[in-house]
Amino acid sequence: PGSNRQLPDNAVTIPVSATRYELVFSNIGGVIQKISVKDIKRLENDLVEDAVFDAGILAIEGDGPLRGLSSWPFIFQRNTNTLYAEKDGLRVEKTVEFLKDQYSLRASIALTNVSQAPEPVSFRITTASNISSRERYESRYIEAGTCQSDDKIHRLSGGKLKKDNQLRIQGIKWLYLKNKYYSIICEPEFNASGVFTRYVAKQVIVGFMVDDRDIRPGETRRSE
Repeated sequence: PGSNRQLPDNAVTIPVSATRYELVFSNIGGVIQKISVKDIKRLENDLVEDAVFDAGILAIEGDGPLRGLSSWPFIFQRNTNTLYAEKDGLRVEKTVEFLKDQYSLRASIALTNVSQAPEPVSFRITTASNISSRERYESRYIEAGTCQSDDKIHRLSGGKLKKDNQLRIQGIKWLYLKNKYYSIICEPEFNASGVFTRYVAKQVIVGFMVDDRDIRPGETRRSE
């Protein structure tokens, strides 16, 4: 389906400040919509600027009860930096933990089956998108890739990033998206079945794929 860059009219944005950066969450989809680095030496500090609304960082899209999750309204709990929503027998919680004086954060996504029947789910998690607009039209600076358990690097760049890609890769250590100035790197603490890239509104979007998992009634599955 096509993506609309603009947030829906009913969206609520939530600014949150950490020691090294500022984030803007959107309640629609429960995603990080914008990241600004606190660096007075740079004229342009936006690491992620106005992400495609259904592909912000921590966006989830999947099958079954997770279909259309990027359009769900989430509730934000500021004291724990948690966004949560419940629909069709599935509760989704996204929690962000800021690491003091670091340009890093920990994020976890918990899926809980609150129905009376097992729920088979498969989904994709966006980990980076629209990394700084300065080089958006200079593709030689944009690169995405993975590092596997054997330290082998698999890179995608140039025209390959201007189309959708799905790579079935085991043993992923980390996934990155970079340009001339910045990199966004994600290290999964869960078993991803592969990675994907998308190209929407001239933005490169990357993330992890998670294959079918049966979640039993009352069970919680967590991805960090």
